Amino acid sequence: MYFFLKFSLFRRIFLLNEVSLYERRLSKRGSNTIRLQLISKTELSIQGNLELSRSIRNLTRELAINKKGNYFFNDHNELENRLIKKLKLMLNMTRNDNDPTCHKCNSINYCAVGRASKILDNCPMKMHPDIEKKAKELYKKDEFVKRSTGVASIVEAKGYIHWPRLKDTIEYAKGMGYTKLGLAFCVGMIEEAKRIAEILEKYGFEVVSVCCKTGAVKKVDVGVPEEYTMISKTGYTIGWITCNPVAQALLLNNSSTDMNVLVGLCVGHDINFTRLSEAPVTTLIAKDRSSPHNPAAILFSHYGKEFFAAELKNIRRLEMKKKKE
Repeated sequence: MYFFLKFSLFRRIFLLNEVSLYERRLSKRGSNTIRLQLISKTELSIQGNLELSRSIRNLTRELAINKKGNYFFNDHNELENRLIKKLKLMLNMTRNDNDPTCHKCNSINYCAVGRASKILDNCPMKMHPDIEKKAKELYKKDEFVKRSTGVASIVEAKGYIHWPRLKDTIEYAKGMGYTKLGLAFCVGMIEEAKRIAEILEKYGFEVVSVCCKTGAVKKVDVGVPEEYTMISKTGYTIGWITCNPVAQALLLNNSSTDMNVLVGLCVGHDINFTRLSEAPVTTLIAKDRSSPHNPAAILFSHYGKEFFAAELKNIRRLEMKKKKE
């Protein structure tokens, strides 16, 4: 028996967050049409899903044997099952496509001037107006968010381009009424920490500081394999005492600091510290040993391009090797 799919039936797909395909009907019209009807519990209509239509069309061609220009399906159930599987995959892809990807947009021409993107269908201003509304309400209802946002905006306006980040930090702390600041610093940046504390004290702040090696905890005692202690895989001495951001946070909590400033904590250690800190946290220096603690420097430099080109090439090579095995 000869069949063909009526693709227009798939141009309206209903979904919202958790898509539930709870009914599937297969009915025939005459002897040459299969009608596959998918029904969802939700009512958000996505019109004209061309990618879905193409996928269904390609799938039917894979399953069909061409006879005089018509599609003949050897196994009706196989066709149905394959289509359902493909549709579920596409529906999940559509749902995930609702997640914001603002990096693909020229935001300067859109949200930065008060309008939603015309480039991206998944612009959060279009896809998630409820969340945008909730955020706007927080600026009014949450006293900390309201005050912090106002102070930060004033600091930006006063010192735009002219002030270094340390000055921004000082003015923000003053604007928030903070008087006691905590420094959580890397042992490798002790000289920088001394200089930062000196400047902060001259602006009238009380400074409390904790070094990352406080507690002298052995790396092996917190689950770090011994092979990753003492000497790095790149040949540098890194020692056997672990960084201790947990103790840094707890000690500064004990000192009741108003705000804590991170100075060169390792990636991951900074996350642990921020998670446990009771006071608000800002980063003054982001550690990047390869480019004097300036992570942005690698993005457009020759070194950065060469590094990631080689790194990604090696990853692809290993993937190909694994597939061959």
